Amino acid sequence: MCSWLVSSASAIAGPLQISVVDGEGQAVEHAVVSVEPAAAVKLKPGDLRGPFVMSQRNIAFEPFVLVVPKGATVQFPNMDRVNHHVYSFSPTNPFQLPLYGRGITRSVTFGQAGTAALGCNIHDKMRAYIRVVDTPYYAKTDRSGVANLVTLPDGAATLRVWHPAMMAQGQEMSQSVTTNRSGNRVVVTIRLRPARAGDM
Repeated sequence: MCSWLVSSASAIAGPLQISVVDGEGQAVEHAVVSVEPAAAVKLKPGDLRGPFVMSQRNIAFEPFVLVVPKGATVQFPNMDRVNHHVYSFSPTNPFQLPLYGRGITRSVTFGQAGTAALGCNIHDKMRAYIRVVDTPYYAKTDRSGVANLVTLPDGAATLRVWHPAMMAQGQEMSQSVTTNRSGNRVVVTIRLRPARAGDM
């Protein structure tokens, strides 16, 4: 279920604020929101500049959810005193980074849009996600469940919301929106599966 509060079209686009809440009205952190304009927008080299980093620290991945544009290279520095073997068996962007130790950084380029669920062959409780989007317009909700997008192009677009625990096909939902010059606010209510070990 979702509630979309969006103004009608106008000549100049404004910022877009997205609030994501669960069925009880509680803020949802780690939700990825992205906007795909109806008029296709290609990613530019500057969009891929980063840096995009998924660290290993205190036997955990940081951040829990990382969002990057398609074609971006993500660095995987090991900040722990122990070795890690990072991998993803997800259909899009599968990879393995064999055992490596403290102070070493590996990297992976993510060439397909979708989600890479991460794990460590040495530490089963380590879990994180990399969400790869095919648009330069994206953000992630903070602890208050809010994400802000600025400098959006004018006109109709598709707003997508993804969360690793969302009860929906592909853990994603989408809706058509239109921005306007005075700014827009969207409130999205999503259903989440019950928390399990390793969820954050």
